[in-house]
Amino acid sequence: QQIPKLILNFINSKQKQIHVAYAILLNNHGEIYSAIQQLKQQPYMFLFLRNISRLTFLTDPTDIISVARDVSHGLKKVYINKNIDSQWIIKRFDLDIPDDILEKLAEDTKAPDKLRFIKTKVEMFFATKYKDADGIEKLREQDSILFSYLPTKISEYKFPVLINANFLTNVNREQIHTDSIWNQWLFAKIADQMFQWIKELVKDNKFRFQAYRLIPWKLNLIDNLLSKRFNDSFAVAIKQCNFILNRKNQLLKVS
Repeated sequence: QQIPKLILNFINSKQKQIHVAYAILLNNHGEIYSAIQQLKQQPYMFLFLRNISRLTFLTDPTDIISVARDVSHGLKKVYINKNIDSQWIIKRFDLDIPDDILEKLAEDTKAPDKLRFIKTKVEMFFATKYKDADGIEKLREQDSILFSYLPTKISEYKFPVLINANFLTNVNREQIHTDSIWNQWLFAKIADQMFQWIKELVKDNKFRFQAYRLIPWKLNLIDNLLSKRFNDSFAVAIKQCNFILNRKNQLLKVS
């Protein structure tokens, strides 16, 4: 379809060359403006995307949301118009998938092909907010949503950190399949890996006891298999992981 002259004039008027993948005609200006304002209130939604680090909204005035990695401190900083909006510590885990999970996943007709024929490893990410003055900050309940690289609308699972994994959700990303063996396995790994990360942060002189702010609560959802898998794993991890630091800098288990 031919690109309207208005769009061509806009592209040609820019000093820097613009590469256009899609041009979409939007009629409801008020709705689009509202969506951009909402995006500015939650700019961290792009934390887990690998190939997008900057969004520019050529509105009046122009708004720029960007994510930059501070290599010296291991932080990701989210900016709005060059002002820091938030800072995040990101942790990546490579998880070995058990053979029995791979077999059941291959038979799961609900799962997309990219999951059904996944190889032996999968990645999971945690992100915790960090402030220079206060250190590690536990996530507010209203900000606790699951990510599947982009944010979902799944907010009933209250974790102290943002969690990003290849969750199996419905098409509009509003619900997670609780009967999925894959999701159940991922939820069990969340508890285990969370205590491992706390243990790692406790040993870092920059964070130390701030890490204990990330100790999760058990999930209180009734008749929910994901909640049950997490809680079962939580009960084991909190006893088996030596994440308690004593005065001699020794890591101990909960007695």
